[in-house]
Amino acid sequence: MENIKFIEIIPSDFKEIYSIEKKAYPIPWSEKIMASMMEGNEYKIKITYYDKIVAYVFMMVVLDEATVLNITVDPEHQGKGLGRKLLQYVKTELSKKGIISIFLEVRESNRNAFALYESEGFHEIDLRKNYYPTKNGREHAIIMACMLMNG
Repeated sequence: MENIKFIEIIPSDFKEIYSIEKKAYPIPWSEKIMASMMEGNEYKIKITYYDKIVAYVFMMVVLDEATVLNITVDPEHQGKGLGRKLLQYVKTELSKKGIISIFLEVRESNRNAFALYESEGFHEIDLRKNYYPTKNGREHAIIMACMLMNG
């Protein structure tokens, strides 16, 4: 996709990002949690396509580790490689900042995301049982890690 840009998320992006969050997940982050992430000090990047937000990521960075808190592609733009581009971008940028490892959790049922993360160098390191809420109970989270190459 041409005409995409990687830009830091700013508080005025809230409405557009929260709209994507609600479309993308059966149980999205609450408006309150999303608002606090928008205002917080997390590492947060959006992808714009012709100035419209189509994907975003929120990450917590502590010392030389980063954790993906939320990575989302607008359902209307899924399947175009945007999730991969966003992951590759943050891996490159965080590596430049001296980050050594990235962690994330993925729903056990989300095989497409799991396959993407695996293809981008993430490995399964643990299982967090009954972590994610579902319409009918809870499901496990697969914890994954990726070591970044620095220098």
